[in-house]
Amino acid sequence: MNNKRTYLLGAGFTKEIADGPLQTELWQKFEQSYQYEKNRTDVPDEHKENRICWFDKLCEFINKLENLGLKRFDHIAHNYDSIETEIKNNIEYILTLIDLHTSSNVKINFHRTGVHTEPLIPFEFTDKTELENIRGIINTYLFLSLNKLECNEMATRFAKVVNDNDEIITFNYDISLR
Repeated sequence: MNNKRTYLLGAGFTKEIADGPLQTELWQKFEQSYQYEKNRTDVPDEHKENRICWFDKLCEFINKLENLGLKRFDHIAHNYDSIETEIKNNIEYILTLIDLHTSSNVKINFHRTGVHTEPLIPFEFTDKTELENIRGIINTYLFLSLNKLECNEMATRFAKVVNDNDEIITFNYDISLR
């Protein structure tokens, strides 16, 4: 008899068993990882500079995304002292946008006889290749931010309960657990 069980892990699971960051704390972890990478002496300069450059590219992308978002409110800006956004504090939102713009079936294509065009990416400053690169940078910084989490007793107990044939359904970045 198959005793297959399904575990549903939601937001906060990593926080509870490994003191991992919540969504609202993840960007701060990215910044800490960036500072750590800048100060490392145990890796070749080439690797160190790549990780620094990637973070800078991610910041630049997020700044452009935030500016584009704010631009939508130019017509009402005079009604407020300020309008701000903190998109960087929601990495899941950024990943969702990237997924929607790179793999969604909702695309706008322009057709003209004798002319080949790529699907329109609804960002005025980027394309599919850059979005895929940004996704890779986010994945790298997720790894750098989460790979040193220390599991506690609860994590060890959970690992002993899960069998090889069990299924785990997870949300957010909880899959990053070792």
